[in-house]
Amino acid sequence: AATEMQDQLDVDHDKDNGQEITNYNLDISALTSATLEKYVFSSEEVESTLDTIVASMDKTEAAAAEQKDYPILSAYTFSLNYSAKKSDLLQFLENIQSNPHKSLVVSSLKVVSVQENEDDTEWAGDMKVTLYMVPRLKDPDEVNKTIDDGGEVNAVTDIAQ
Repeated sequence: AATEMQDQLDVDHDKDNGQEITNYNLDISALTSATLEKYVFSSEEVESTLDTIVASMDKTEAAAAEQKDYPILSAYTFSLNYSAKKSDLLQFLENIQSNPHKSLVVSSLKVVSVQENEDDTEWAGDMKVTLYMVPRLKDPDEVNKTIDDGGEVNAVTDIAQ
């Protein structure tokens, strides 16, 4: 898990060039259960003090009404303080979104030091990234053959190994 995260911090995946995102204290949690929920990436969202106050208010009634049956998977959570050029940080986020494993989710990203808003400006902050341990899927040809032969396929038990 740590190797996968370190590879993602090497934004251009050029081992000889070093990592574009410097992590100062990569901390990895023990393997735990995590609920996989829907998420939305917005590069323009800014959190203010008012947002923090509103988020701390009791929302148990609204939360109970919106509760969904999301899958529970095993996961690792990474926490780190980082520094990176703005362009490298944005490329890191783009890489995660297009990662072929589709199992990495940035759960929080804070930029606490911004000198200027240029591509080569050095930014610093902290982030949390969750690595979900998604079950390996069966070969699609096997699943299709079962269906072609008149069999039924259960998406949970028959497709995930």
